[in-house]
Amino acid sequence: MNKIFKLLSICLLILNFNVEAKLPPSISTGGNALNIIFALDVSGSMVLSAGTNTPISGYITGTRLYVSSASYCNSLQIGYYVVDASGSTTVVNGTQITQISLIKSGTTTTGCTVYVNNSQNISTRTLYIESSVPRYQSLQAAVSKITSDKSLASQANFALLTWGSSTASIAGGCPQSYSYTWVPLNSNKTQNAIDIQNGIKCINASGGGTYVDYPMQFINSYINSSAFSPFDSCATTIVIMMSDGEWITNGAAASIASTLRNRSRSIKTYTVAMDITPNIYPWSNFVTLATSGGTNTTPGVLGGKPVSASSLIDAFKAAIQSALFDSYSAVAPTIMQKTSTSALILVPDFQYKATTQWTGHLTASNINADGSVNASAAWEFGANLNNVSPNARYIWTAAPGVPVNTSSTPNNFSTSNVTNLASAMGDSSALTTQIINFIRGYDAFDENANGSVTDTRW
Repeated sequence: MNKIFKLLSICLLILNFNVEAKLPPSISTGGNALNIIFALDVSGSMVLSAGTNTPISGYITGTRLYVSSASYCNSLQIGYYVVDASGSTTVVNGTQITQISLIKSGTTTTGCTVYVNNSQNISTRTLYIESSVPRYQSLQAAVSKITSDKSLASQANFALLTWGSSTASIAGGCPQSYSYTWVPLNSNKTQNAIDIQNGIKCINASGGGTYVDYPMQFINSYINSSAFSPFDSCATTIVIMMSDGEWITNGAAASIASTLRNRSRSIKTYTVAMDITPNIYPWSNFVTLATSGGTNTTPGVLGGKPVSASSLIDAFKAAIQSALFDSYSAVAPTIMQKTSTSALILVPDFQYKATTQWTGHLTASNINADGSVNASAAWEFGANLNNVSPNARYIWTAAPGVPVNTSSTPNNFSTSNVTNLASAMGDSSALTTQIINFIRGYDAFDENANGSVTDTRW
């Protein structure tokens, strides 16, 4: 597409302005304050590994697991977790290998006895060993990476909430089991960074169930408190809700997310699913919360299975980037003098969209004699352009080999000159035709996925 801008001089406007419409190479708020509230699930299942479960032939009697596969025994390590047949919950939360004793016949290994840290008798289930790091360690690494990103940390404020069977009951220090951490927003960025990193160190599997209503109720109370007011006046605030399990109660969560989204200063809720895929029932819970929070279309439920620290980082970045570009972003306005006593102010703006072309506007307003701007727009160029059908728009190019129209309304950038334009652009006639139609205003690449390439783009 860059060839278009190198080869074509398109006389659509009497005003020359440039809009740089591309995603930044790294996260940056571009000078706009951003409040990010992480709500992180640390229920009992967070001790499980973020990876693929491997089935084993064996059963637990007391604290011992007998394994009959010699090759598998050689691959086991102390610290790995034993889970049940679903691979999604532990037999007993925190069932972990503490010792491995090989069983041999002469010099040949025939199996092993694996000792675990919980006393139980289970012989009827298929068991699994999870060999990658626990989920909470992946979560620690991901949040640490995001909150220490220098391009983001200089502009963003962070809050950190962990939850499970309830939510935060203490602030500062690492809580014990069934208590959760809360690090509020802090305008002192240095102290905020220290508090967040200390809070990250406290992330573990605190135990308990997955009650998503509690963190949403906690966040809603905080947002409606005087403690949040200083952060609400001129900043975008988002909630990133991360969980790995089936929510036990979620009747209030979606309603709260909708309330936050519909505030005068909208707060959107993004969802990150850890080790949950679209074909597994709990995924619909994430969709419901994201829909209520205004993010199910862009960017949609993030995460999925398998999840590692790097994929969690990507999910968090996608949520933050979407939030940064969710509202209209404006280019510097231009003053255009009409006469010695009158002028227009021209304001271009654009709206970020995650997967399609960004839409934009060019609005003109009269400047009053006292220097104020008239409240009513004189015109908006996109609306005027929409009143002219794509084929009736005058578009001219000086590309090599393309006939020059000497009339007062030159119009040579059309499919009638596709052969010469394709040669100048170095593309096929088919692609060049699409590009011509796209620039003229047709949805030539079917961005709205309605099966038509002859409807207008916007």
